[in-house]
Amino acid sequence: MIRENPSVPILTGLVLLVLGVVIGGELLQDPSANDDPTVARPLRPVARAQGRQPAPSSAKLGASLVFISFGAGLSLYGFRQSKRQGLLLRDGVPVVGRVVHIHHERKRSSRLTYRFVDDQGQVREGVYATLFAGGPLDELQVGTEVTVVYDATDSRRHTLDVDHVRRADAELRRL
Repeated sequence: MIRENPSVPILTGLVLLVLGVVIGGELLQDPSANDDPTVARPLRPVARAQGRQPAPSSAKLGASLVFISFGAGLSLYGFRQSKRQGLLLRDGVPVVGRVVHIHHERKRSSRLTYRFVDDQGQVREGVYATLFAGGPLDELQVGTEVTVVYDATDSRRHTLDVDHVRRADAELRRL
């Protein structure tokens, strides 16, 4: 099954990527570039009042690299899933399925379970999970017909057509 909302890993990955670049950018700045030669500096460093020491540059560099690598990986994963979902909606086989279970976990998320029959007569079941409630899933009830698009070569890869991109094709196949 394909993850239904690839925008979540894309956005999370981009936030982590930017955070890593910001942390790494602080290390790349030359500390003497901000010093004004006309301003007097104390001869001895000022003692820290709370005893808190700044993080060493190696720790900042390590954190920066971790954020950048996780952010880039998560973003690439999200973009890859988005491309797969688009190809499946474009090239997949649309069929009519039925909603068999709806579960609202919190105010903001819900899970919808659906079943459909592929061309080989296999009954398949899938789950569509949303992070944010609202939109087309609020209208659906148990027993409602939905459009499911599956891959003709591997019917285990399927997705729910929430935006009704292939609804007319599924209706024609049923007749």
